[in-house]
Amino acid sequence: MPRYPLIERLRSEQLRLLFRYGVAAAIATLWDAVLFGQLYQVVFASFVWAKAVSYSTGVVLHFLLAKWFVFTGQRQTGGRTQFLRFVLVALVVLAANVLVIKSLLDALAGADTGPISPRLVNTLVSGLAAVLVGFVSFTLNRLYAFR
Repeated sequence: MPRYPLIERLRSEQLRLLFRYGVAAAIATLWDAVLFGQLYQVVFASFVWAKAVSYSTGVVLHFLLAKWFVFTGQRQTGGRTQFLRFVLVALVVLAANVLVIKSLLDALAGADTGPISPRLVNTLVSGLAAVLVGFVSFTLNRLYAFR
């Protein structure tokens, strides 16, 4: 099978970006998930408000990590333009995330979670939802926000 150094280099670059994006997303998602679990159980009765607050703070953290750690070699447009594009992508991803969380929480409603606290269940559900929509987020940010 013939070797194509350019294709291999591009593939390697894509994997590097995906890995770095995954690390940045994991940090922001961990922040989001922990904050969501606390807000939903302690502050807000509505998961939508809790998710909106936790997600917004996670978006700012994720943007900064993506700009300074992930897409450093990309052609950089102005910071405001990038941030606005990033926020637009984040809103699309938020909608998908909320739908997944609502579906999972509805499916778990009334389920016996044993020794697992409701706060931990909320945190785990939020984290799982973020992983499920994470690939969409990477693709949209790579092609739109940081092009």
